[in-house]
Amino acid sequence: MSESPVTPSSGVDVEEPQVTASGLRGFAGRHPQLVAWAVLAVVMVAMVLWSAREVGLLPGQMAAVVIATVLLAGLCVWIIGWD
Repeated sequence: MSESPVTPSSGVDVEEPQVTASGLRGFAGRHPQLVAWAVLAVVMVAMVLWSAREVGLLPGQMAAVVIATVLLAGLCVWIIGWD
């Protein structure tokens, strides 16, 4: 009894994951709130970092501000998503 390895040519369908524009659009279509959260968080963090560049916050304080900003972006998307 010899077992042959499973290969795509042996009749078994093996799909390779593809990251394409349509794949990203598909993800955005399935998870619009996650995409909105990510985009809003990136924009809000960029604005906060630009605004606080000369304030002189310590690294730990800046990290806390960034984390709070990301959570606030998620809260905003969640509240806007209420129907």
